[in-house]
Amino acid sequence: MTDRIEPPAEASVWAQREGVRTYRGHNRRGAEVLMGPGELEGAFTPGELLHVALAGCTGMSSDIPTTRRVGEVDRIVVVEGTGHATEDRYTHFEETMLIDLSGVSDEDRAVLSRVIRLAIDRHCTIGHTLDNGADIGITVVSPDSPTARRIAGEN
Repeated sequence: MTDRIEPPAEASVWAQREGVRTYRGHNRRGAEVLMGPGELEGAFTPGELLHVALAGCTGMSSDIPTTRRVGEVDRIVVVEGTGHATEDRYTHFEETMLIDLSGVSDEDRAVLSRVIRLAIDRHCTIGHTLDNGADIGITVVSPDSPTARRIAGEN
């Protein structure tokens, strides 16, 4: 194997190859996540990461208004995705938020559902991106190229 390539100093997130179809994702704060094919134990597939990103964004976006109304109760956001029959993409995501609402009236549950939806609609970047799409560009360069040096903050 060749020498490891260092990520550009300015990179906020990156994925580095660990083996065949296996990458480790990183962020500047030191978090890591292993990505690979579905049969790789202990790893997420990229599709699963998309699901969990949506679940996390939904939960985080609605956390404060939900806590104001029901307190510090445990919550889980489950995301199921429907794949296109012939194209390698998802066509629909369905989210379910599980919250202990045993002490909440039916009327207050309806209000809570509206408040949660409004918070998600206002603050969930992942949901906004999935709803509206995003352009994706890619540039392939050698680490010693001027483009890579520019990304790294070198002159």
